[in-house]
Formats: sequence, C-alpha cells, structure tokens
Amino acid sequence: MLSLLKKIFGISIGQTQQEQRQHPLRLERIIIPSAIWHQLISMLEPYGQQRYEGAALLYGFISKSNEGIVTTAVCPKQYNTSRTYEIPFESMSSVAESVIIPYRALLLAQVHLHPGDFTDLSPKDMKKALNRSIPGGIQIIMPHYGNIQPEQNFVVHENCGNGAWRKWAASERDSRILIMPYAVDLRSFERVV
Repeated sequence: MLSLLKKIFGISIGQTQQEQRQHPLRLERIIIPSAIWHQLISMLEPYGQQRYEGAALLYGFISKSNEGIVTTAVCPKQYNTSRTYEIPFESMSSVAESVIIPYRALLLAQVHLHPGDFTDLSPKDMKKALNRSIPGGIQIIMPHYGNIQPEQNFVVHENCGNGAWRKWAASERDSRILIMPYAVDLRSFERVV
C-alpha cells in the first residue's frame, strides 16, 4: 500500500526519519479514505452512546504538495467522563510501538467528542492536544458526543503556533477535509455481443 501511495501522491517514504517527521506549517488538505472515517466513527460511538467524551487519532503521511494522507485511525486506551477524557502516557507508548515507529506515521489530526453544541477548544482541550506543539496541527471536534450526523457535523481547529488555535469556517472544512471513497465500482454488467 505504501508504494501505491508513493506513486499516487508523491509521498517520500525513503526519506530519513528527521525529514519524514517534519510537519509543514499548514496542511493544504487532509484526505481520509471513507472506510477509515467510518471506522473512526465506529470506534468513538461507544463513548457517544454513554455520553462520554472520547478521543481518536488519525495517522498517515504528508505528500510533497503538503496534503495529509490518512492511513490509520487509532483509538488509544483512555479514561473518559461526560466532560473530559485522558489518554495515559503508557497508552501513547503502545501507539508509538504499533503505528509511529514501524511505519514512521505522523499524527495528522486528533478527533474528540464534545457534549452539546460546544465546539470551541477549552483550555483542557488545548492542554491535552497531542499536537499542541505542532503549528498546523489539527483538532477535529464532534459535538453532541458524535451522535448527530458525525459524517458532516464536525468542527476543525488548526494550531497557529504560540498556543493559539483557529476555528475553520464550514466552507474551509469542506474544502480542506476530503472524505475520499475507498472503492468505486463503475462496471456495468451488460452483455457484450
């Protein structure tokens, strides 16, 4: 799959670890295969049903044109309540062992559920953001614990650096977060004579 991604998106897989880990100041777009997006929603669904906040992480690679290509959704072990969640350090060690180290994957976005209509980043959210030190880091928030149309009902915040985050307008979200079909079948079964 990595060689296919390299051909399609120009991803530089053979780079040194230091070069590969460089995160651009701004991702032009984040491309998420629909199968991964739906799996992410499924992983967060049990938290939403309990009316708990929950979090998941989107990992992948960055193309030469600064597009984030998501390859993996991770739901780490976490502690959850109706108003917060906590991902313990040992859980992130497991994430590093399973995704980051073997594949040199980068954290492209952190996704978490919020109660009600609230979609701003709280001071606690900013403190828990795993990409808080990465200018251009992305936080995706699903309000109503992700229970109301999570496919379209989400808000994106981008790390501007120096502890500041910028909330995207819906039009920016729609142009920069692309949920891509993972399979398209255009065959016709007409008989050829």
